[in-house]
Amino acid sequence: FDLWEEVKADHFFTSMVQLAALNEGAKLAQRLNDFGASDWYLRQAAAITSHLQAYLNLNNNYIPVSMNVEGYTSKHSGLDIAVILAVLRTPENTASLNVQHTLVQKTLSVLISEFQKIYPINHNSNVPGVAIGRYPEDVYDGVGMTRANPWVLATMAAAETYYKLSAYRADQGSIQQARELFEVADQFYRRVQAHANPDHSLSEQMDRYSGYMVGARDLTWSHASVLKAEWAREKAFRKLQ
Repeated sequence: FDLWEEVKADHFFTSMVQLAALNEGAKLAQRLNDFGASDWYLRQAAAITSHLQAYLNLNNNYIPVSMNVEGYTSKHSGLDIAVILAVLRTPENTASLNVQHTLVQKTLSVLISEFQKIYPINHNSNVPGVAIGRYPEDVYDGVGMTRANPWVLATMAAAETYYKLSAYRADQGSIQQARELFEVADQFYRRVQAHANPDHSLSEQMDRYSGYMVGARDLTWSHASVLKAEWAREKAFRKLQ
């Protein structure tokens, strides 16, 4: 099943983390002098790398989240923040996919554009940034199946991506572009800050109309996503100095 426990299929996120795990396992096996296991892990990793290439060949505008879906699914677009989370949560050399990859950047750009249109709170020019959801067809509102909302972890994933891009551009000497990307990232960060509870705690989702916290209270994943973005921000900030 996919990251959201909804669809049975082949999933980009699952394949990415499997690949990263197999490569790490191969390194451990080598340190333990179990070269037979290491060789087997690396063969499976090579097969997954080849499998991942299929996702990159399906669409020139974004990376689809799944292939070979079993049964009915309403996720017709194939757009999903899980693709971005897969890239963020695996080592940067995994299948040569990181935030600098053109299709990764295109995927995030399309997601931002779609959610800008879908959620009414994104039409309020007084609040910075864009609140991002899981996928455009989502209907889970945190309690039942009506109309979905933006998620904290998805919005912070956008922030983390742009902070990492900022750091890369700084390393390449493109300081002005790095600063611009840093400011873009800050907009997503500020969006989550604007909707946090008065005590700064974070739930699962942000109501699509009011921005109030809804869904699972004090969701660990929400808070973890802020820490991940904060660490990426600090790294980029140091490079810009």
